[in-house]
Amino acid sequence: MMQQWIDEADIQTTDAYDEITYGNTKDYLPADVQTVLNSDTSDDDGNAQTEDAQSEDQSATDSQTATDEAQTADTESAQ
Repeated sequence: MMQQWIDEADIQTTDAYDEITYGNTKDYLPADVQTVLNSDTSDDDGNAQTEDAQSEDQSATDSQTATDEAQTADTESAQ
């Protein structure tokens, strides 16, 4: 059935499609995707992150650390 759908598909391209190559693929991506790809920062997996996302990640980490420390202090004082 899948092959039938492929055979019956009416695929139409434009002249711009014919101009896309491996070397210029990024030029045809949406602007927001290009911004992420051109970012100077990346996480441990090599994935680009914006500064806002990194700041949010750090805030969440700091908040969780403070919560963990408070819970540890409460547990120790209860014992």
